[in-house]
Amino acid sequence: MTITLFRKSASEALHPLYDKQEAYKIIDILLEEYFSYSASLLHTHRNRLLEPTEMQALAAMLSKLVDGMPLQLVLGKAWFFDLHIQVNKHTLIPRPETEELVNWIVEENLNRDGLRMLEIGTGSGCIALALKKFLPYHEIIATDISDEALALAQQNAEINKLDISFFQGDILDPSFADYPTKQFDIIVSNPPYITLGEQAAMHTNVLRFEPHQALFVPDDNALLFYEAITDYCLKTTDASCIVYFEINENLGNEMIVMLKNKGFQKIALKKDMSGKARMIRATYHR
Repeated sequence: MTITLFRKSASEALHPLYDKQEAYKIIDILLEEYFSYSASLLHTHRNRLLEPTEMQALAAMLSKLVDGMPLQLVLGKAWFFDLHIQVNKHTLIPRPETEELVNWIVEENLNRDGLRMLEIGTGSGCIALALKKFLPYHEIIATDISDEALALAQQNAEINKLDISFFQGDILDPSFADYPTKQFDIIVSNPPYITLGEQAAMHTNVLRFEPHQALFVPDDNALLFYEAITDYCLKTTDASCIVYFEINENLGNEMIVMLKNKGFQKIALKKDMSGKARMIRATYHR
């Protein structure tokens, strides 16, 4: 079988899960990554016959895709800006809207010096790593409840040669406030924010293959993690602190009310490229 014939049959196998254009895009990325080809080189070699070992490996990966596994988990890596981010079943897959959150933080803090920044719920480490890449003179510390996620985030820091400090912690546990370094200029988080009632509208590949611990909150306590993070900010801030959050697009107004009630100012709700209110920033002054 040639690369072209595999590309065609493989994309057709994905049609029950993805539309035609997206299916072809997924298979093209799979082939480019497997062969270490650029898009143009893949086209040049489109009529090359696949070796039996290549066919076996590609068929095994296609089987996982057909089963609903996201491409990033099949490959074991994702793309976040130009960083190489390893991913596995213990972490969420980095998404484009999260890149927009990082861009916002960088744009607003590029000309500040010596900031101490904390990311809560780092997962694969993609946010912390991107912040360190674009704001290299600031100290970045990242935490997660999952030891497995932290181990992967540390690997990603080593792969990308970025200096991040990691520690294990549960923001819902009162002892989280006992972390020795309490004063942070910026706290950023993309915490669980999808209510259990919203599961039905989600793609099966997210529900089956990404960690529910990092996705869902109770229907009756949708701001659970935002409340805990802002309370931590109030407890530990000596002067001022800025919080940046990725949020549920349906809870922007509730977030604004919560932040105002806790004494935060300069609250800004920001839309992503799709026009959805997915990010918020607020400042607390002691």
